Amino acid sequence: MPAKISNVHDKFLKELLADREVAIDFLKELLPADLLKEIKPETLQPEQTSYLSAELEESFADIVWRVDTHTEPAKICLLLEHKSYKDPKVVFQILEYLALGYRQQSKAGKTIELIIPVLYYHGKAAWNFKSFESYFKV
Repeated sequence: MPAKISNVHDKFLKELLADREVAIDFLKELLPADLLKEIKPETLQPEQTSYLSAELEESFADIVWRVDTHTEPAKICLLLEHKSYKDPKVVFQILEYLALGYRQQSKAGKTIELIIPVLYYHGKAAWNFKSFESYFKV
């Protein structure tokens, strides 16, 4: 995990979610019901890793947990981002994060596990997240 987090809100939330029971409750509230049906929250374990590049560390604080699904183990990566504005291009940061995570798993010779990114936004204005696919007409 990154050694320093510049945003005090990121630091607070990261410290709060270091408590496993709080993290489980947080994910139960945050994750969509269809995803919650696929995972076993009681198996949640923190990972001592980060998938952030130096550039992404300026924007994100990440927490990586490992959780079992009903079919295979997965990693849930919670991206903590506290923007005061809507960022329609954040999807490309998430895409970079996923690529770095899979590359890191591959370089370490580990079995590739699913990474499920979760973007946490709590700005004042409603934000309709623009998916990666929505940028293309094909």
